[in-house]
Amino acid sequence: DDFAAYRRRRSVELKHCRVSMLATVGYMVPEIFGKWPGYLSPSTGLKFSDVPNGLQALQAMPSLGLAQILIFCGLLEYTWGFEDYTSGTPGDYGLRVLMSNDPVEFKRKLNSELANGRLAMIAIMALLFQNGLVGSTGPEMWLPGSTPASVATV
Repeated sequence: DDFAAYRRRRSVELKHCRVSMLATVGYMVPEIFGKWPGYLSPSTGLKFSDVPNGLQALQAMPSLGLAQILIFCGLLEYTWGFEDYTSGTPGDYGLRVLMSNDPVEFKRKLNSELANGRLAMIAIMALLFQNGLVGSTGPEMWLPGSTPASVATV
C-alpha cells in the first residue's frame, strides 16, 4: 500500500514537473521573442499583441477562450495518463524519443527530468509571485533604465 502511494505521488510530481517546465518557458517566450501576429479572437477584434504578459493576460482573455483551455486540459488529464502509476512506470507514456536504451543513461535522464522539473516548479512560482507583487513580468526589472513607474514605486 505504501509503494502504491509512492508511485501515485511520483506520477503526480512528474506531471507537475512537466507542466511547470512548459509554463516557465511559455511565460518567458513572449518577453524574449514577442507574440504571434494576427488575432486571438477575431470576433472581438483582440490581437495577440493586445494581450499583456503575465497574470494580466487572464483578465484580457475572453472568457470562452479561457473555458476552452480549461476544458482541453481537463480532457487531457482525464483521457491520457490518469492512472499511469497503476499500469506501469509513473510518467511513462510510451514516448521514447529522447530516452536511451542504456539503463544507466536512462536513469540519468529520468533524474535530470525530475531535478529540472523541481527547479521549474520553483521558477514558475517565483515568476508569478514577482508579477503579482510588482506588476511586472521581468525584463524591465533586470535592465537598468527600462523601469516602468509601477515598479519604481514599490
